Amino acid sequence: MIKKIIFKVLRNLLTFLIKVKAEKLIAFLIIQSIKKNNPGVAEKDNNVLIFEKPRFINDVIEIDKYSDFYPIILKMKISVILGKIFLPEEVRGQHKYHKITTEKNISMKKKYRSFISKILPLIVNELSIKAILVGNVDYWEHQEWSWAAKNIGIPTVVLYRESVGWSERNIKLHKHYSSLDYDLPISKLAVFGPETQKWMSETGLVEKKDIIVTGAPRTDKFYEFSSKLKNDKTKKLVVLFDFISQKYSSSKTPVEVLEMFTNIANNSNEYEFLIKTKEDIYKKELMNKIFELKLPTNNLTVESDIDFREILQESKLIIGYMRSTVMLESMIAKCPIILPVWGDLTDEDLEISKSESESAGVYKVIQKENFIPTVNKILAEDQLDEFDNYIHIRDQYIYKNLYKIDGKSSIRLSNVIEEAIKDEKS
Repeated sequence: MIKKIIFKVLRNLLTFLIKVKAEKLIAFLIIQSIKKNNPGVAEKDNNVLIFEKPRFINDVIEIDKYSDFYPIILKMKISVILGKIFLPEEVRGQHKYHKITTEKNISMKKKYRSFISKILPLIVNELSIKAILVGNVDYWEHQEWSWAAKNIGIPTVVLYRESVGWSERNIKLHKHYSSLDYDLPISKLAVFGPETQKWMSETGLVEKKDIIVTGAPRTDKFYEFSSKLKNDKTKKLVVLFDFISQKYSSSKTPVEVLEMFTNIANNSNEYEFLIKTKEDIYKKELMNKIFELKLPTNNLTVESDIDFREILQESKLIIGYMRSTVMLESMIAKCPIILPVWGDLTDEDLEISKSESESAGVYKVIQKENFIPTVNKILAEDQLDEFDNYIHIRDQYIYKNLYKIDGKSSIRLSNVIEEAIKDEKS
């Protein structure tokens, strides 16, 4: 309730200041907000302005460790409030911003761009901003900021976080992006893996030379930690990464996984069972689903706020759907992994044979009736001792969509930002 009140007060204040054309005061307020949330920014002279987005921050917050760039965060509430003041609701969404192009919408976008063009130079000069970094090519919150930045020689680098691709989604996105009759204000497009680089280069959205594979920067801290991981036979944690509330599929398969997982937990005293969700909002959705289905919750924890490193270290078994990036990140864990792929869920790695996959402790369950027996078998055995090509095969899973988990993705992203700045100056 308090957050809603603060949000409303801030919006009313900004709306008033916009009406009286107090752009300098608005710029001052934004600068003070950035300084408050980014201590030490005033002493830096090589700053990158980052548009806050859930989980995206995990990929960019530490680039200063690997480069001369200092990441400063523009709070999401600022870009959202300003956008809502100028832009109609029908264009506030990924893809919708470009698809819905009525005369009224175009006029509103131009007014917003004109406003941003007045405040952005003040922010850039005061905070020594050299580039903008965003988490997707078409989030509506930053489009006009990027166009205004382009006009004053500030490049926008996109870290495109749609990591795991599949044919149906790729075709849909390819059609959307290739149908645009104008260029987006993107200087460089950093992608997690070569699969995304391949299909994105076919859209013509960005020149092929400007689409660079970096891997996922957030995995750097996991890589540093992975050398400490051990195959401890006493581990007791069994983890299901939530894909029930993620709408990966319209099928009932995710619910079937949930039902069986909770029942296994309910009948086990030897192991601890955890369902990990991305955010609290998904935790609430999942808990509602569990309540609706009247599933047992004995020996079961549902949690969003838990360090992934703890999962890597403590897990006896990890379960989840391959379209979730976290399952690729989990490949560095020294434990078996189960990928449910029955119903209309899709096996995204057909090039890896069943025998290869299982030699690396990755078990694709293609029939519902085999799920519980597979879980029970893995928990009853010391599976990791039998992995022949553990690292080699898991690296194949990782490569296509995440390139490498080698501790150097942040360095590669920093290099992309540096190239964008040099190109803009030349």
